[in-house]
This record gives sequence, structure tokens and C-alpha cells, in this order.
Amino acid sequence: MGEKIDSRAVYAGLWQCRDFEIDHVWQRAVFLSAFLLACYAGYGSIILGLTTADKVRVTFPLVNAICFFVGFIGLLLSLIWIMMAKGSKAWYEHYEAALKAFELNSHGAFERSCHERVQQADKAIRGFKVPQTSSWLWNTKGGAFSVAKINIVIGHVSTVIWLFIVGIHIIAAKNNFKSFGEAKEWALQYCSAWHLVMVCGFGLLLFWLYSLVAIKSSFLKDHS
Repeated sequence: MGEKIDSRAVYAGLWQCRDFEIDHVWQRAVFLSAFLLACYAGYGSIILGLTTADKVRVTFPLVNAICFFVGFIGLLLSLIWIMMAKGSKAWYEHYEAALKAFELNSHGAFERSCHERVQQADKAIRGFKVPQTSSWLWNTKGGAFSVAKINIVIGHVSTVIWLFIVGIHIIAAKNNFKSFGEAKEWALQYCSAWHLVMVCGFGLLLFWLYSLVAIKSSFLKDHS
């Protein structure tokens, strides 16, 4: 006969697994960020050399191809970052769901969500009040954001950046530019400083609207 499973051990084990996943979310991110930062640093170094490609014995098409390769590697790493962050989040949410199910089976109906129980603590515990939070970035109060979701959004932002970089070098290859000066002249014909300001402003607006939905915590709520 097998050993009887201790319910307390199961409950503690689920908490340990959940805490393990949360603790290692950022540890995995730090490991991958080293390679991603190396791509950014390498690309920046190549771009600095690209500006002087006319003066050295390196052809512009070759440097452009190298930039494209580095950008493609950065794009892959960014996608892997998203997969890794989503995988970690899925696992700790899996254990949290198991904990809720365990509580349901052990203590009767799970009548209130975690957030609702915190709200009830305001009345049940003398002196306890739900801390005020605000999602307005220029407010100094804590914000109702999910750290795990922010980790995923970092991958989204990096992916967009590398897609833009890869696209630039595809355009350069398609137009068969022979020098950095030729590419610069072509770019100035279609893109002015005012256009860059408009694109940056529009991009920030889109990111702000996206962040309002993407990084909101499902547990924390705004309390002003």
C-alpha cells in the first residue's frame, strides 16, 4: 500500500512550486537579457562603423548584411523572451489555480476571489485599509500593474524595435545602396525631422493605449 498523502504537504508543495516559478521569472529574464543586450551593443558598434564605411575597406552591402543578421538574431531572441515570460506566467498561474481548487475541496465553497478577500480584510482586521493606488504614471502612488505582464511587454517592445531595424536593412538591400551617404540621401528625401517627431509621438500614444490594457494587474485595482 502506498503512503497516505498528507494534505498539508500537498498544499505546501503547491505554494513552493508557485513561489519557485515567480522567483525564477526574472532570473530567466536576466539570463536571456545578456544575449539580447549583446545584440543591441553589437548592432550599435556596427552602425558606428557603418558611418565610416566609405573610408575603410569594407563595402556598404557587406556591412548592411551583417546588420541585418544581427537584427534577425535580436528579433529571434525577443520572440523567445516573450515565449519564456508567457511560459513562466502560465506555470505559476497553473499552481495558483491548483491552490484555489485545493482550498475549494478542503474548506468548502471558494466564495470570494483573492481581491475580494483583501477588500473584506478592511472590515475584518482592525486598522487595515487597502493602500491607495493609481495607474497614472506621474502619480507617486503605487500602480495596479502586473510585473509579470510587464516582462512580456518588454519582449513586445524589443520585437517591434528589431522588426523596424530589420526592415530598414531590407530596404537598403532592395535599393542596392553602395554607400552610407547614398542611403542617407535617400532617407532624407522621404523622412524629415518633423516626420520623425510625428512617428515617435504616434508610437508613444499607441504604446500608452496598449499599456492601459496589457499590463493591468488582474488582482490589484486602482484605489484613489
